[in-house]
Amino acid sequence: MLVLQATFNRAQVAFVSYPEGKLFPVTRDTNNYFNLSVASDGHTFTTVLSQAHIDLYLIAAGATSTQASQLTFGAPVDNLSWVPNGQIILAEDGRLDLLNPDSKVKTPLLTQQISWAGSPSSCSNGRVAFSAQPSGENHLNIWSVDASGGNLKQITAGKLDDSPECSSRGVLYQDAELQLMKVPVEGGASQKVSEYTVFSRIAASPGAKLAAFSSYRLGDPKEKLAVVSLDAAQTPKLLEMEKPRESAFPDSRVRFARDGKAVVYSVRTGNADNLWLQPLDGAPGHQITDFKSELIRDFDWSPDGRKIAILRGHIDSDVVLIRDSQVISINVAPASSRVLAIAGLEQKAIKRGGVTGHVRRKKLKRDTTT
Repeated sequence: MLVLQATFNRAQVAFVSYPEGKLFPVTRDTNNYFNLSVASDGHTFTTVLSQAHIDLYLIAAGATSTQASQLTFGAPVDNLSWVPNGQIILAEDGRLDLLNPDSKVKTPLLTQQISWAGSPSSCSNGRVAFSAQPSGENHLNIWSVDASGGNLKQITAGKLDDSPECSSRGVLYQDAELQLMKVPVEGGASQKVSEYTVFSRIAASPGAKLAAFSSYRLGDPKEKLAVVSLDAAQTPKLLEMEKPRESAFPDSRVRFARDGKAVVYSVRTGNADNLWLQPLDGAPGHQITDFKSELIRDFDWSPDGRKIAILRGHIDSDVVLIRDSQVISINVAPASSRVLAIAGLEQKAIKRGGVTGHVRRKKLKRDTTT
């Protein structure tokens, strides 16, 4: 049986024997794979290979897209958080790095105990909260660390705790049941904050009075904006999203504006993602960036509010044909039938994919060797 094996930073193809349930990796690379289709001979399958090309850009608040400057090149960046000292924490390929935006020098934030880390959020007390998989473990929890990389500490103990957001009232996060939870930044008992399910990164307002995130009402497929009081002073409510997000990244960011009176999220405008500001009082919103291409993965304001750091880029997708060039038999148990596994792989692109935003496509290249 072929399956898509999802890890915390990528999806790979694996072979699972039946009925023993032993797993054998088929792909081992930095790509993502989606949608498997196996040929009738059992030795060939097609899948969609996906490669993200996401880099960090800086732009002054209110400036045009032509004034944006690119700071990173190469390895895709998943998330970011701007630290009060002016550095930017980047989550890339399962690690956290500190980037000096002036010198563009990167230094590792974590050097111990963690095999995968992501979703960083800078706290006002100098700590950084993030989701992490400890070495040798298969669960995801919220951890915190000093901005210098010291005093690493696990602060939650669930099976799948993710998407932390620091606030003066503690660290907000999403648990395995998609519930909004809160835990002290130094650790302790977690508390459930809201009945609304969480379908995006979580935002905390300045002053930590409100939390906002994407959610859904039961029986309604239309995405809503959940606004929840963190001090129980206001009734939680679901608002209409003024613009559909339609993001290529399901967990894309919702953030509060600097004054706390509006939320900001990415929307699709033509062939580009741009940031949309939606006031919470129902007043008409407006677009605050004017990019002409690419997707937006994440964004954050500088501590003084004068600049916006934005993760932008595109996703290239290829339909690939993979077949075993050497089929070997594995005797998985004396009493069971012998199971075929893929020992050597031949991989060919049969459709060069190509998605910049959602639009770039190329013609099918036929595979003439089968």
